[in-house]
Amino acid sequence: MVYFFSLTLVPFNFLGQATRAEGNEIPTYSNFTPFYLYYAYQYKDKTLLYGDNDLNIRTPKKLMIKDGDNYRTIKDNFVRPYNSFYTDKGIVFLSDEGLLLYNYESDSLTKIDEESILKNVVEPALKSDFANNYKDYTLVDTNSNFIIKTVKSNGDILYTFTLDGEKDDAYSTFHYLIDSKGKIYHTAGSGHFISVLDTLGDKILIEDYYNDESNYLLYDGNSTKQYSNPTIDEYTSNYPILTKDGNLAYMHRDFANRVAYLNIARFDEKTGSILPNKTTALSSMNSSLSKDFNNELWIRSTSYENATTIYKVLDESLSPRYKFTEQVHDISIYDDNNLVATSYTANKKGSYVTTNDTVEQPSELDLKLKVAHANTVNAMEKASKHGVKAYFDAKDGGISNTDNVVAAVKDGLQRDILVARESINVLPDDGGAFTNARQTFSSILDNYQHPIYERIVTVINEHTEKENPTQKELNDLRYLIQDIPNLDYKATWSSDIDELQGILFDKATDLVEKAVESKLEIDIENAKKSIAELEENKFLTNDINALISNLKNKLGIN
Repeated sequence: MVYFFSLTLVPFNFLGQATRAEGNEIPTYSNFTPFYLYYAYQYKDKTLLYGDNDLNIRTPKKLMIKDGDNYRTIKDNFVRPYNSFYTDKGIVFLSDEGLLLYNYESDSLTKIDEESILKNVVEPALKSDFANNYKDYTLVDTNSNFIIKTVKSNGDILYTFTLDGEKDDAYSTFHYLIDSKGKIYHTAGSGHFISVLDTLGDKILIEDYYNDESNYLLYDGNSTKQYSNPTIDEYTSNYPILTKDGNLAYMHRDFANRVAYLNIARFDEKTGSILPNKTTALSSMNSSLSKDFNNELWIRSTSYENATTIYKVLDESLSPRYKFTEQVHDISIYDDNNLVATSYTANKKGSYVTTNDTVEQPSELDLKLKVAHANTVNAMEKASKHGVKAYFDAKDGGISNTDNVVAAVKDGLQRDILVARESINVLPDDGGAFTNARQTFSSILDNYQHPIYERIVTVINEHTEKENPTQKELNDLRYLIQDIPNLDYKATWSSDIDELQGILFDKATDLVEKAVESKLEIDIENAKKSIAELEENKFLTNDINALISNLKNKLGIN
């Protein structure tokens, strides 16, 4: 009998799907604290909030710190900051008041004395460089009306200055990137717009926008070099940032497929190009990229059901670390264990939750989901350990080697699949998250059940047609059908294997009878070999032993 066995599935990233469907493996938060909130900041174990805990106040202007269940005001009538930077000492706020440092150790807010920095360091350095490099121009003034500031982790301040120079009654604009120690990193002429996108230790990622095109420059600690424009999708959802390894990370949205992608590119010093390195897809377009104090990458991704998952990027793959039951609009992450997430309700006044708050306890169904996930992953890992492929994976799937499949089944793969199926079947078919989990886990298991069925059917068909089975192959088939869940399949395949075993017995019987008749040494040896092969049967019964013994008696070797 020849069998045709098929299963149709949509291929996908199986391990990734398992991680996403698993759900409550990660800490989940649902109790957001109401707060009239503009911004929230996390520095080590301290949560700073800009706004007011009085929800009825007309215009909140306090910088407050969460102190247990209470709040302490660091500064009242605090001018709303429009940027902030992590430094070794604390958080630097950028506002119309200038730069203000919240010092973690002293738990205080102080203003940075930029006036003396600009007067005594920056302006002299600018004047000197301008005089040396633009001799045909007269510097009109260093009091720029457009200064952009960035603060590095060591506290150094980067200034982007726009200077005006005069030549023959005509004015030209010159752009400088200079730090608070007077070091100049980049200069450009009229029509350019310079901005600092990110810093990493001594490294500085610079964008020089000119003629509707972004040029990327990297100061590597010694010199500034321009790199060719990477292919960044026009729907990029974040400015590019530097990874801790010195690569370039950015995200873009694919509206056609309604997904977002994390892109990692590398700087090629030899060619001066930014080369694509890896792209990782996320299931939601509402995803954004950020960094913590240690320059680790994190992604905030909100599903279409408005639940938010926070992923840490590990070796350029995504590891889910925190989950929130409602949409998170912003996050501030200091490190793996210190994070504040903010949300905004219909009244626009906001709320927040920190990783120090109470974690939502998993329900009985969540625990069942966890068990189903663990059992599914266990089956996947067992298959992978023995080289069994995920059959329907378009990239790495397909037919597995028989020896690999048999080794995995001997190690318990079929039993692991059955255990996982049982744990999946107790999940409710609710038409939502649990239904999705059931379908996802079942599809994953199908990918490792199918290699077992495929090998059984293919080997039976092959040897039924050619009538040339070996005892090893029949043993393998017996192992593969031992724990088959479909009893009808098992009965039919067992009968087919019996028929193939009969072919092997018939061949041995013919060789024994030939040897008895001819008494030739070569015929006797062939008969002995055929009997020895029958004795390799790993599933011997009394009837089989009797048949083998009878052949030995005929040949006179008992």
